[in-house]
Amino acid sequence: MSRVRMMYLGVVLSLIACVSWGVASDTAPARPEGFVTGAPSGRATLIPQPATPRTAAPKSSGLSSSGLMPASDDSKEILIVQALEQPTSLRIEDAPIGEAIRLLSEKTGVPIEFDRFILGCLPYGSRTMVTATIENRPLRESLTALLNPLAAEYVLQTDKLVIQPRPALFRICRRATWDEVALIQKLYSTPWSRALADSIEFQFQDMSTSDAAASREKIYRLADSVGAGPAARVLELACKQYGWEWYPEGKTIAICTNTRQVERQLQRTVTAQYNEVQLRDVLLDLVVNRAGLELKLEPGVLASLPTHQVERFRMTLENVTVHQALQLVAAETGLAFFVETDGVRFAAGTFAGAGSSTASSTDPAAAAVLRTNPIVGQITIPSENGSTISFFLREQDLPPDVNQLRQQYLRHASNAMRETLSSAPADD
Repeated sequence: MSRVRMMYLGVVLSLIACVSWGVASDTAPARPEGFVTGAPSGRATLIPQPATPRTAAPKSSGLSSSGLMPASDDSKEILIVQALEQPTSLRIEDAPIGEAIRLLSEKTGVPIEFDRFILGCLPYGSRTMVTATIENRPLRESLTALLNPLAAEYVLQTDKLVIQPRPALFRICRRATWDEVALIQKLYSTPWSRALADSIEFQFQDMSTSDAAASREKIYRLADSVGAGPAARVLELACKQYGWEWYPEGKTIAICTNTRQVERQLQRTVTAQYNEVQLRDVLLDLVVNRAGLELKLEPGVLASLPTHQVERFRMTLENVTVHQALQLVAAETGLAFFVETDGVRFAAGTFAGAGSSTASSTDPAAAAVLRTNPIVGQITIPSENGSTISFFLREQDLPPDVNQLRQQYLRHASNAMRETLSSAPADD
């Protein structure tokens, strides 16, 4: 039999609780992705079982072995906050990460979910193996120690805990390597210092090699202005001041502009089928759920489209990037989309809805404005850090004389094109 190789990383909890993780080789038994069959998004809802006894939380906590008792949203959130401070004891040996979280959820009565991205970010996804010994430690400490070596974290969302990748892990935009996970963990567990920064190799994207030293020094100055703290958080705040983002690339730290990071996230692949779905929901799924970005719709933008496109949109996607999917939406609807520093903005294209007798009547005034005031230009201003700021101009943003000159230029360009085409030799 082939030998199963395991890799572990230990985390000590106050000298009495220890957590480690590992990954099974290809010879280990496979577990369903997300450990819930038929969950295409990779999300797994961990529901505590009624038969599981509670030994840590007092009866007055409002939690039972079957989970949260019926209460208002605020009450549920408070109960989970209280449960995070309750002592927990648990022993897990060589269990997949999903099984470990399920056991922890059953033990504490707190619903826990994976978000749709975390398993796709981990090097071996649901096959990541966990060994944990937790003795009478608060759930907050236990869960943090379990997730830290995986560059993951949890957040409280009203009535549940959601496990998600740390921002730097998510920004890799692919399945990370263990070196990259280890580098993120190192930066979260080590205070920022010049000595630490000097030991890190930085790669500045969209910036010339000659400017690398100046860019590195700029990072140092920005980090010094942030103050003390874990290196990852200091680096995060320093980059935000200059419109940059960072993520590990192998054993180096890559730094790029916000806009470049948005473009990278739009390269995530998607396979989906939308059958008579509202166009708004399609855009939300692609931009927010699949790419993890902000979606911005200009006022009345959907009102310029035919009703059947807005309310019963159809599209089948198979292993295409989110950016390609948005291009298909634009081609089908005539809408225009723009990549911005914090997400994607959709606006009415010049021909969106034009000439259609079935245009939506939900807001005819808005539709009329969008059709008669199209986008006619763009102003792009380069900044000294290599990023750009763009402003889009609509026809009515320009003074009348500028609009007249613009129309004259377009006529001149059209005439020149006509002359060129008419003088070209015809094909035999």
